[in-house]
Amino acid sequence: MLYIILSHIHFLLIYNVDRIRKSLGNAYYPYLEMQRRITSELATELADPTLIKEDGCPACPKDKMFVALDGNMQLRRRKANEKDTVKAEPSLFFEPEKLLNKYDNDSFKPNDNDTTECLSDFKAASQAITSKKLDKFHETGLFGSVCGRHDVLLYFLFMYPLSVLDVILQKHGSNITIFYDIACRFSNAIKKAFEDRYNLDNVNMAVSLFHSFSHSITCQSSYHPRFIEGCNIGLSDGEGCERAWSYFGNFVKITRQMCADRRMAILVHAMLHYQKKRILGLEKSVRLSYKKEFRIRVYTRA
Repeated sequence: MLYIILSHIHFLLIYNVDRIRKSLGNAYYPYLEMQRRITSELATELADPTLIKEDGCPACPKDKMFVALDGNMQLRRRKANEKDTVKAEPSLFFEPEKLLNKYDNDSFKPNDNDTTECLSDFKAASQAITSKKLDKFHETGLFGSVCGRHDVLLYFLFMYPLSVLDVILQKHGSNITIFYDIACRFSNAIKKAFEDRYNLDNVNMAVSLFHSFSHSITCQSSYHPRFIEGCNIGLSDGEGCERAWSYFGNFVKITRQMCADRRMAILVHAMLHYQKKRILGLEKSVRLSYKKEFRIRVYTRA
């Protein structure tokens, strides 16, 4: 009997490889969605932050938040044809997608006339891809937010950072410090979008540490994280998104040709894995940060 079963499997593997691949694929993505829903319900019932984190970073205080923002233009999805216009339903981590249409216009996009502090030559994210290439892609990139101190994932969407900020301000209040590569150009866009709805007095903007050196000196004096006083930034570099992109870069090729729903399922599955790894490693990362801070104090006193 076992020999007959093995012979049948061998026959299928040789002559129906494509059919088996498609059948397994069609079964795998519903399994991912079912697993995500079960995990979400367990996280709600058990209040386990390693399963799903809905209320920010577990290592940060509730009354103060540090958020790092950045976009990844490599995580694009190519259009299958002209009829490929359906987008995936917003899933876990992708709650800002519900507000996408609210900020999908030119009135909120930062431009070169928003500020005169930074004299460096930066291209807006919308100019990073030419219009000719935009016609080939349904989703032109992924924009994300992570905890600015501990790299815990927060919210993502397919571009438009103001949607991410809207969700953060709604859920966590306006006492936040925002790290962004073009914070000097983006601060006025935040005021234009939110000053009528939120108190922005406690919203502080900073350029992430690695990118700050490409800004002009006058800009660095206002937005460099080591020069800003009163925000308790400490040794945070605001480059958590860059570290996350180095992990998600493994999914660029395999998700570029996928349909919207399956791509969303793969990205959420990858985010859950990365999120759990970051939360379980918080004890070690916080301990190393304290040791680094202690060495700097000893060195400066010597």
